[in-house]
Amino acid sequence: MKKIQKFTTCIAALAIAAPLAVADAKTYVINNSNSDKLGSSEVLGDLPSALVTKNNSILGDYKKSKDIHQIDKNFDIPKVSKDKITQSKAQIPNLVEDYQVGDTRDFTTINMVTNADEKTKATLQYDGSKAQIWVADSRVTKEKAEQIGKEFDQNIGPVVEKYFSTPSDIDKNGKINILVFDIKDDFEKTGSYVGGYFHPRDLLMMNGSNMSETFYMDTFPSMGKNGEMDVTKIYTTLAHEYQHMVNFNRNILVEKGDFIDGKMDTWLNEAFSMASEQIYSKQPLTKRIEYFNKSESIANGHSLIKWQNNNDVLSNYSLSYLFGQYLRTQADNGDAIFKEILEDQGTTIETLQNAIHKHVSPTMSVDQFMTNFRVALVKKDKSGPYGFKGEAGFDQINPIHITNLPESLMPQGAVVFDAKDDFKVPSNKGQHIQYVDISGAASEEPTGETPTGEEPTAEEPTGETPTAETPEPCPNGDLWCPGNYPR
Repeated sequence: MKKIQKFTTCIAALAIAAPLAVADAKTYVINNSNSDKLGSSEVLGDLPSALVTKNNSILGDYKKSKDIHQIDKNFDIPKVSKDKITQSKAQIPNLVEDYQVGDTRDFTTINMVTNADEKTKATLQYDGSKAQIWVADSRVTKEKAEQIGKEFDQNIGPVVEKYFSTPSDIDKNGKINILVFDIKDDFEKTGSYVGGYFHPRDLLMMNGSNMSETFYMDTFPSMGKNGEMDVTKIYTTLAHEYQHMVNFNRNILVEKGDFIDGKMDTWLNEAFSMASEQIYSKQPLTKRIEYFNKSESIANGHSLIKWQNNNDVLSNYSLSYLFGQYLRTQADNGDAIFKEILEDQGTTIETLQNAIHKHVSPTMSVDQFMTNFRVALVKKDKSGPYGFKGEAGFDQINPIHITNLPESLMPQGAVVFDAKDDFKVPSNKGQHIQYVDISGAASEEPTGETPTGEEPTAEEPTGETPTAETPEPCPNGDLWCPGNYPR
């Protein structure tokens, strides 16, 4: 699967307001439906100058927030030759003998402030069926380490392996190293901290590799800022990082994927890791929804598919989480959709397209599915393509509406726009720019034609306008018909 490339984007600092009354306005979802992450911005067309805010660089609003936010640390797959990929113990040089509880070991870790490698000495405090818990923080007792290890062995590990994939075993001990320590980050200055990470190099023969299945879990502030460490606070992060590990194993080691073309795109990989958190915890990730609701960056057109490591990455997490859950609720196989995509060989978009054709609609493109996702975030219908099937928690989604538009949108960037009643969709908008009128009701499946005229709506094959009532199931029992997306 193709790797995310770094990019710089400029999006507008737009006027934001509460939605206007329906009698005074139309509400549009405007989306650049291009699913090619290497694509360019596209113009929204000729608009009245009073409606346009000139594009200016906007900093992510998480930098201004006083709240505490947990972030992941994404590492590019190191560019090493394929002969450095190994699943054979015989190929790993200088392998130390099997460890026993009480043994110590030096791990190569990363200082997130300086990005430099460091050595962290840790003691093995738990040796279970799936996990070995290594501790480098005196506040985490042996009993706490055992608590972490048993939860991973009995619940976290089995859940991730069932719904996503299985890990590698390059050191042939059948276990995962979980290093528990205080990850060095900018928490004291920024309020954001790295709750944990997985580094692909640990499964490759190269400098800095720990030559074993290893991921790294934070103690401060992840387990609490004061008093006794609450290890239960890292359980969902364990599920998150374990998905990253099994994802890498499947796409690179098992499928022998290319280091660039074999990797799942970051935005979908993170969607899967947050899905693993939800499957394990059986609870929606409310903090991701809350951040979505207040994100000015998302309101201004933040792209779903372009991962902004150096800007408002928290908006990327919120969008990715919600896309993953939209995909799950629209698919007729629910949580099983994640493993099916993960084990399908191909690029990120190819595997998504295959899954959508099989489990959502045999004729729907990825581009249209993503536009439907943006509409669903606003409409939240209890059935059909424009909602999350009425699941608890997702009714709390409340995107910011804007009253001024940017000049352009990046691929899979979108805005929710409240327009005056006389607003007309520009005829010279970009090729992939879709204006979906949701002040009435929109259709479900496009013809590919560009909407024009006085009453623009989403493109629809029949020309009929669905009502707000719950649609009847397909009379012939087919998977796809207007108004019907059974799970």
